[in-house]
Amino acid sequence: MAFDCTDHRKFPTWKFKFTNYVCGAFPEAESALGRARAQEESITMALAERELPDLDNVLSISRQVYTALAALTDNEALSMVMNTPARNGLECWRRLNKRFDPQTAGRKKNAMHGVLNVSSVALKDL
Repeated sequence: MAFDCTDHRKFPTWKFKFTNYVCGAFPEAESALGRARAQEESITMALAERELPDLDNVLSISRQVYTALAALTDNEALSMVMNTPARNGLECWRRLNKRFDPQTAGRKKNAMHGVLNVSSVALKDL
């Protein structure tokens, strides 16, 4: 199940499997992974604890995510995990998603805005 990043199209499937795997072992990690993925700036432990006050032990979840990512990635993805400071699994998750699946909330919102707010045209131009 390791993601080796040679085919970026496989990332969404791998991401689903990874999330399912981690959340099966740590149900409280689902919220943390979702919020980390949507975060635009780097995630520090102080930020994670402030943004995720409902989680009892953010540091423990982040370390578990780091351990799983280190075991389940290869090549460039593994290099990204290895180069994330302080075994910060939530920051690794954010970086991997930004690199291999850059669909952020802001981009989705802008795309939806473009679809819903069409300009008016003359009937003859339709």
